Amino acid sequence: MKLSSLIGHASYLASLIEKSRDPSDRLASQYFRSKKYIGSKERRFLSESVFFHLRILSLSRYLTDSCFDLLHNESAGKIEFITSLILAKQFNDHEMISFAPYELLLRAGNSGEFRVLVNECLSDILNTDSTLDQYSMILTGYNKLAKNISSVSNCPGNSNLKLLSDYFIMPEFLLMSLLTYLNIDQISAISKAMMDSAPAGIRIQGKSIDRNDLIKSLCLEENHYKSGSISPSCINIYKRIQIISSIPYKNGFIEIQDEGSQLIGFALNPAPKSRVLDACAGAGGKTMHIADLQNDSGHIVSADIDLKKLKELNKRAARAGFNSINTFLWQTNPGKKASSKQKEQYNKLFNRPFDYVLVDAPCSGSGTVRRSPMQKWRLNEKLIQKHSRKQFELLSKYSEYVRPGGILVYATCSILPQENNYVIDKFMDVHPDFEPSPLAGIFKENDIEIANLEKNQHFLTLLPGIHGTDGFFMARFKRTVCNI
Repeated sequence: MKLSSLIGHASYLASLIEKSRDPSDRLASQYFRSKKYIGSKERRFLSESVFFHLRILSLSRYLTDSCFDLLHNESAGKIEFITSLILAKQFNDHEMISFAPYELLLRAGNSGEFRVLVNECLSDILNTDSTLDQYSMILTGYNKLAKNISSVSNCPGNSNLKLLSDYFIMPEFLLMSLLTYLNIDQISAISKAMMDSAPAGIRIQGKSIDRNDLIKSLCLEENHYKSGSISPSCINIYKRIQIISSIPYKNGFIEIQDEGSQLIGFALNPAPKSRVLDACAGAGGKTMHIADLQNDSGHIVSADIDLKKLKELNKRAARAGFNSINTFLWQTNPGKKASSKQKEQYNKLFNRPFDYVLVDAPCSGSGTVRRSPMQKWRLNEKLIQKHSRKQFELLSKYSEYVRPGGILVYATCSILPQENNYVIDKFMDVHPDFEPSPLAGIFKENDIEIANLEKNQHFLTLLPGIHGTDGFFMARFKRTVCNI
């Protein structure tokens, strides 16, 4: 398929994803199923290039607006996508991202020099002289922006915020939030990481599983994977493989879980045979890790408001052969009385306080934008404030289930302080019966080292580009007395 046709499909698919609230990968799958004539090599190019385009959307638009007069131009989406392709080639050449557009374009049946192919498409769309090097014009625009950034990065005030926002490819309010606890170099590292796709993280389940045998059974070559840099149970896979159809997955030897997410289970560090409440369990990724850490010897209650997710959790537990997990559906309708069966189940599962409680609170997902690129562009201050209020409410509510001397862990997949440090600071202010419980010693017990984690620090923010994981936050507390 010619590049011009690929650009048409890509810009249309990107527009569909941008306008919809449905998951991006689901929309892409639906689109490709509706266009059966698009071959596998073309699908590979389209999916990777569209997702990269969505990750750097604001930067592409900034450069397109700077280089071309496209007011009311129906082809603006195509030009923005081409701009993303040019940047992808540049970033890949400098080993900033793994996405290699020219290589995939050649596989999709296009031949010729990349610059020439792109300039021809730009000339056709804009109806300009074919000898005009518009490819270089876009790169010049980017280099000019980068030069301007170097002169203002030491004084990131409000007057420079828009410029920094365009260069670091994030909404202004997100940049402002990060600047409250990170420096420009750290934000630059995060911005670069968010341009690239994330590896598929798997967690080895069961201490008897041989890592080399597992890698062999997944048919992974040496350059297709890396052992986790933080979690001792992690393997990061950089090649597209069907993990859920593999023998290790079907036999319950592995779970799909980002390396950063795995650290939350280690932060909880549940003792064998103890009682654990996973209060916002979802489909149970962390529940499964808790059961594995306890060697299936404990009593785990995994609760959530979503019955569909709890059913998926039960399937995962059955596949892994865990018997220590019990699921419970929280009642969310205050006007609806619980059935006698629900009351009986509650009394059975919650008949006494828990030794450990995990509150993995619903959040903005700002730490997972490598996997869900539109997540970043849909965030706003009002939504973050709403999340923060709900997170404090959930943390306060479920902290009451912790026994005196027990452990409480609060976690999110957000990198925003409004959802993290602000929440736990407020919690500590109004819950004097909880004290900080340092993480460093707990991590050391599990052979985990985190650079710059202070000895008495009870919270941790993991950041893409700095820790090599998705973005996660975790904080650990110990209950001193029961507040009745």
